[in-house]
Amino acid sequence: MTLGLEKKQLGIQFISFGNNPDDLRRLESIDESLKENHGTDNELTDLLEKLIKVVIPRLLGNGRLGGKKGISPVLIHGDLWEGNKAKGKFDDRDGIEPTTFDPSCCYAHSEFELGIMRMFGGFSAGFFNEYHHLVPKTEPKSEYEDRMELYEL
Repeated sequence: MTLGLEKKQLGIQFISFGNNPDDLRRLESIDESLKENHGTDNELTDLLEKLIKVVIPRLLGNGRLGGKKGISPVLIHGDLWEGNKAKGKFDDRDGIEPTTFDPSCCYAHSEFELGIMRMFGGFSAGFFNEYHHLVPKTEPKSEYEDRMELYEL
């Protein structure tokens, strides 16, 4: 449950990383921020508009994921890649254990994390096979690769 809310929902209700409000702006504000800092780029503006108005609704729109059942948001690390994982000895426990650090947690579609993991590397094909054995690809499975490319953005 998300911070006392009645049902799980996407996002997070507090800042979980960084201290610059610009870092936390929504996708819709990217074009505005780029214009302010770097001037107008009509091609980029057009691409962002298509991404926001066409691609995202087609892949992630209401009722699109998970068939009739839909999806339940899950808590994800948010920035999981090879540089944010390690092994070490903790406390007085025996042995070496895996650990992750530098999270940017939020409640999201379970596949969201996988896009970042694929983009920056450090996880084998065997990892992804085992992951999907435990957490099957979301329906429609035929759009899985498209979702991964979107989540890499």
